[in-house]
Amino acid sequence: MGLSPTHLQVIDGGGESSSGPLGHARRFRQTFLEHGANGLHCMRGEFHRWNGAWYEVVENAEIRSRLYAHLEDEGTSPNRRSVSDVADALAGIVYIPPDDPPFALPGYSGPAASELVICRNGAFHVASRRLHASDPRLFCTSALPLEYDEDAPEPVEWLAFLRALWPDDPASIEALQEFTGLAALTDDTSLQKMLVLIGPPRGGKGVIFRMVGALAGAANICAPTLSSLGARFGLQSLIGRRLALISDARIGRTVDAAAVVESLLRITGEDRLSVEQKFAPDWQGRLPVRFMLASNELPSLADASSALSSRLIILRLSNSFLGREDHGLESRLLAELPGVLRWALDGLERLRERGHLVQPESGNDLVGALKAMNSPIGEFIEDCLMVYPDAWEEKAKVFQAWRDWCSEHGRSHAGNDATFAKQLRASLPHISEAKPRASDGSRLRVFQGIRLRRFGDPNQDDAGPAGPGGPGSCPF
Repeated sequence: MGLSPTHLQVIDGGGESSSGPLGHARRFRQTFLEHGANGLHCMRGEFHRWNGAWYEVVENAEIRSRLYAHLEDEGTSPNRRSVSDVADALAGIVYIPPDDPPFALPGYSGPAASELVICRNGAFHVASRRLHASDPRLFCTSALPLEYDEDAPEPVEWLAFLRALWPDDPASIEALQEFTGLAALTDDTSLQKMLVLIGPPRGGKGVIFRMVGALAGAANICAPTLSSLGARFGLQSLIGRRLALISDARIGRTVDAAAVVESLLRITGEDRLSVEQKFAPDWQGRLPVRFMLASNELPSLADASSALSSRLIILRLSNSFLGREDHGLESRLLAELPGVLRWALDGLERLRERGHLVQPESGNDLVGALKAMNSPIGEFIEDCLMVYPDAWEEKAKVFQAWRDWCSEHGRSHAGNDATFAKQLRASLPHISEAKPRASDGSRLRVFQGIRLRRFGDPNQDDAGPAGPGGPGSCPF
């Protein structure tokens, strides 16, 4: 989002003397930067300095240290109070409202910030395949760790490695290419997806992670554990990062899995968060981070609504190189990073033309298995319920059918009727509860919007008339 000139209006003290905090702050601003006074801004309480390619955070300690020297050079005797006053004045002069980088500052006239990939040698416009000069009027807080090279050779070793992982599955290679372009090169979170790699040990997951991490750059990635996302201060490491690489997607027995799922849903759903930080005020905003997870097995993430499963792109890895590792492979792959950048840009361009990521068919069964494992209520609905507006069924019969289904499927914890009703509403938010009168005048407790399946029921899309009549059980 671009900023109007009023967003960067300098605080003018009117009658403020040149020896006051504002006067000192203005002169300090003029001498602080090699790239001009307009290359210093303050957002969310942090100073950002233009380094010729992007805006890097300047520690408050550096600002204060240089302010002490500046005030002393101007003939004053600086102390903590005077330095703090000038630092506050400086923050007011260069303040810009919180926004999600990259965004345009006044005077910027280049392509839309959302269409650019920031490299060390400029801003690459994906649609036109043109490299534009770096511009301090484009507020970006990160860049790729390498320069764009239009003459970079094809990454032969990288492409051969991917074909060895998926010899008969080009769709998975394309999905990885598109997600890499999206998550490693941009801060775009609009697709609200995560990528999950499932495969055997020494199956290539670690090499993929290290290559994607090298492409994004160490300053743009973090490596939290899945368990930490549900812990206090667990989201702090995600601030300012565009990609989180979770190399072992497992949750311990003592971890609050519901809190982990809630964090993943809120972050991928682009919700604004209040992130608790150690020894610092809570951070407020939207975390522009995407997740790549890797595991030898499907992660256990209880989610009654199945919302998380719908946000995953799962890639299956079948080959294992255990005992036949190529120990020189990674060094050869890293040497091809300029070519891998062009490969990722091709994937990003294809993704933006299509507008959405595609789940490869080879991972469809894993998606179904994950949904069944983490949301058994969803599988019960498919097996045992008819869902349409005019349907209704007694709550006790539906709960008994759930208990029977759990017993049939080896699930020992069916829970109580209240917990079941809560999970059912999470999966089917349109259903309601009512207490109609029966023919004998008694009250029935029913779910409206569902009924139990009967033997001989048609497919869900061809559901027949509503009403509970018939046995309160489903055909397992």
